[in-house]
Amino acid sequence: MNHRGKEVLYLVGTAVIEASCCGTWGCGFIKVPGYIREWKKGRNEAGRPVSKVERIDTQDRQREIQDLLRERHPGFSQVEFL
Repeated sequence: MNHRGKEVLYLVGTAVIEASCCGTWGCGFIKVPGYIREWKKGRNEAGRPVSKVERIDTQDRQREIQDLLRERHPGFSQVEFL
């Protein structure tokens, strides 16, 4: 996702819990590692691609990105910046 001319790397996930007493329940979440600095520029020991990211540590930018992500992914209220 583009933000202020930079690409934001983020993951969207869901968790589902089932209990015999209460049925099924789930939640959605979004994890934001940061801005993409270098995409798939190397490989780890397992041979998987590794990218370099820049943390998003200012609250103003986090709030802007959080609003954009919630608009893009309605129902996903949990947004965590790593």
